Amino acid sequence: MQNLIKYFTEIYDKYATKKNLKFLVAVFIVLRIIFALITGGEFNSAEDLKIAHNLVDNGQYVLHEHLGPTAIKSPLYPLFLSGILSISGSLGEWAIVIVQHILMGLVPLIMYKTAKLLTDEKRAFFAGLLFLVHFSYFYYPNVIEITNFFVPLLAVFIYQMLKSKESGKYLLLGIISGLLVLLQPTIILVLLLSAIMLFKRMGISKIFKIILIISIMQAPWIYRNYVAFDKFIPTKSPFWMNLYIGILPESQEQGTVKYLDRSVISEIDSLKDKLNDVDMEAYYKKAFMSFWDNRAELFTGKVINHLKYYWYLPPRYIDNFSFPIFIVRVIPNVILLLLMFLGLIRALKENREFAFFVISILFYYTLLFSLTAAVNIRYKLDIEFLQMYLAMYILKPYNSKLTE
Repeated sequence: MQNLIKYFTEIYDKYATKKNLKFLVAVFIVLRIIFALITGGEFNSAEDLKIAHNLVDNGQYVLHEHLGPTAIKSPLYPLFLSGILSISGSLGEWAIVIVQHILMGLVPLIMYKTAKLLTDEKRAFFAGLLFLVHFSYFYYPNVIEITNFFVPLLAVFIYQMLKSKESGKYLLLGIISGLLVLLQPTIILVLLLSAIMLFKRMGISKIFKIILIISIMQAPWIYRNYVAFDKFIPTKSPFWMNLYIGILPESQEQGTVKYLDRSVISEIDSLKDKLNDVDMEAYYKKAFMSFWDNRAELFTGKVINHLKYYWYLPPRYIDNFSFPIFIVRVIPNVILLLLMFLGLIRALKENREFAFFVISILFYYTLLFSLTAAVNIRYKLDIEFLQMYLAMYILKPYNSKLTE
């Protein structure tokens, strides 16, 4: 057994190089595009794509034309999609999916560069390799959803944050931070955690300048929302909507407790085609507070269930479990979770600050979606790749042994 471990160690040490990772990334990007061409056709999407089509067709940031302006989504991803649609002509959604596959395909190289700032080349290669062979990340660019832009941008942000921690430079970090807020506002707490990490190196002056850059980048969107809705909406409208979705029957497994009366749901549904998302918030609030006032004792159970949905599978996949779901989602999820826990102790010993940073992000997003609605795989995929930065510590420094 020891000789076998030594053999694989030597093989890994020989081939775990940046050059070979670049080669694998190139091969996998080709495979991704072939996969998209074979399996694509009607690509699943959400509100972002509808908004993007409206931007291209009539120059308006609307979800449903008869309801007028929307703030249901932050602007960066719909703008990104509309840009691709504008220049791709008849390719349309095919072009979006191919671009998304290329962006996600490059993430292993970004992770390698990030990991190299933390540890040695062999571990950095392992981090990139884990993303490369992760089935969920390989498949998901076939879905036109924000995760496919958020993951590459967050990966770039973490790299730049660590670089800024060394150099003290703030301008590029501020711009990337601003883009992240315009893309996904849930990132704000992560930016605050980053500011704590950077405070000693940068000081209050440069941290303030980063905040100023973010504010300047956010200002046009805030102004647009104020003009459109006569309200201060700094990011996007859904708050009570997310809490409401979390207690809907379809957001739970079959056979679990029903949190809302059907009459309440029917009333909400009847209003969706009459009111925009900003005005709907008052009705979502009313529905959720009705539940809270009468059945608050059930909320703890709901949070525990959604914690399971977040780390395992959303309810609709549990109720309709299939072999493809097992292959694409369960296997990579379980393997990565195991590797993360195996690498966690060494990560805490060797790089406590960064390990706590990653753990804090995982905890924050787990809490966020347990309290609201963990009904989509992408909510976990947004930050799942961060587990790979802990998993890489399963390797001993400067060699590739996977065990003590």
